[in-house]
Amino acid sequence: MASRRLLGLFVVPALASCSLFLDFDALQKGSGGAAGTAASGGSAGSAGSGVSGRGGSSSESGGEGGATGGSGGSLGPAGAAGGPAECPAECFHDDPCVVSGCNADGTCRTGMVTGLSLDGIDQTIPADNQYRVTMIGGDDAFFLSSFAKNANKSEVTFYRLDGVSTDATNDFMAIATLGGLAIAGTGDPLSAAGLAWQPVVGIVHAFVALEDKVGMGARVWHVVLGPQSNLPKPSAVSGLTDGYSASPFVYPSALYAGNQPYAAWINADGSVALSDGTSAMPQKLAVGADATTVSLLLYDDNTSPAVLYTLGGGGVVVEAPGIPPNPLAECQPAPGDYLSSSATYTNIPGVWLGGWTKYGSGYLTTNGRALWCSAADMKSGMGCRSDTNPCPDDSEANLARNPATVVVHRPGDATTLMEVVQATPVITTDGTNITASILLTQQSVDLGPVPLQSKTVTKSIGDPITLASAPTTSDDYAGPDWPAVAFVPPDRFAVAWTEPAAAGPGDELRVQRYKMCLPAPN
Repeated sequence: MASRRLLGLFVVPALASCSLFLDFDALQKGSGGAAGTAASGGSAGSAGSGVSGRGGSSSESGGEGGATGGSGGSLGPAGAAGGPAECPAECFHDDPCVVSGCNADGTCRTGMVTGLSLDGIDQTIPADNQYRVTMIGGDDAFFLSSFAKNANKSEVTFYRLDGVSTDATNDFMAIATLGGLAIAGTGDPLSAAGLAWQPVVGIVHAFVALEDKVGMGARVWHVVLGPQSNLPKPSAVSGLTDGYSASPFVYPSALYAGNQPYAAWINADGSVALSDGTSAMPQKLAVGADATTVSLLLYDDNTSPAVLYTLGGGGVVVEAPGIPPNPLAECQPAPGDYLSSSATYTNIPGVWLGGWTKYGSGYLTTNGRALWCSAADMKSGMGCRSDTNPCPDDSEANLARNPATVVVHRPGDATTLMEVVQATPVITTDGTNITASILLTQQSVDLGPVPLQSKTVTKSIGDPITLASAPTTSDDYAGPDWPAVAFVPPDRFAVAWTEPAAAGPGDELRVQRYKMCLPAPN
């Protein structure tokens, strides 16, 4: 009975488990309203169709901020918020949670920003092709990997974004490339890196697919990045016999738990490999299947991994070693394929939000299910359970794709209080023009004094922020896409995404950092 209460935990009023918590009906009508978040954030999927977001036109940054939310920050010394030509320096503040700029009469604007506020970091990295970006939050910094191609040469670049400094000029920097690591016997990279943070020692575990140098196939390698000089050398965690196969928009999924890194990826034959990060032979799941995307999750013992994967033609499955595959009920059951899947940890052991983006004839949609993975159930031969809540009206084609979500518990908050931040790419239309956008939203979820028994209270924090927006067409729905989000305590979030270049051919990687500005307690 307790598990059923868990499964209903994240069902916000008027919303069901198969939906994003965003109001996509309202978005399609141009209201821009939002009511929540989606189950998302893991590794992402087969980009076999034009809905992957390639090509397109210009993007624009989010709004100016203000007392009710937005990107916040300084508005600049001239013409701020419709004010006079010159705005005094004293009207601007280092704290992005304090409203900056002038009113029309030349007086300083006052008030506090509520929600996420852009804090000075907004980086753009061009490339001929930007495929995917991945990101993880550490103790005091964000770490990113970017899989891109320039002059017909593929490369994975690792970046570090400081999570606490206010020195915007030095906060973001490249720290390594796979080519620079000179991994013996390898050719070009085939994926971005799945990233996992190991606390205390402060190192990043990266799992990335690389071609074999002599063209015999491909395999996944485990790379460790960090300040220590005695870090283990890169090691292959899969063999050339099993190989690796996925589109450039898919990457190995990774996480760190119980003093152990884990990774999962798609083998050349369509099965799924599950590794503990060593060079020992990975376990094989989805045997005889055609997996297209893969995401990792853990049972509530924090040491037993499971895998959520999608199947070519249709089907979403959760499987663990020794446990039979468990198909999940989909809100869009029509035949189709998948762009991405994900599993987002809720900070409640064993409870995850599983999500997937599916497309087919006449539809594009993102759905999800809450998952409860009990070690006690596993020992009895039962896999992860999913909720059985009814599907919302828009679930068959809500025009959302590839969302990224992070659920965090901030230091100092009550143990039952969580913050949920999501970046969601959406397609909207006014009946004539089609627009591809990415929205950034924040919610506060309070589980109450007795979790699973008390009423859960969900509140939107600030207004949705439009990170990027561009005209698109039904030919390929090109536009800003494939976001990643992460958190560094106590109050910094970062978001990254890829988009068509604002001017000329090619793509861009965008990276922004935000401060969480919560309303004052009542």
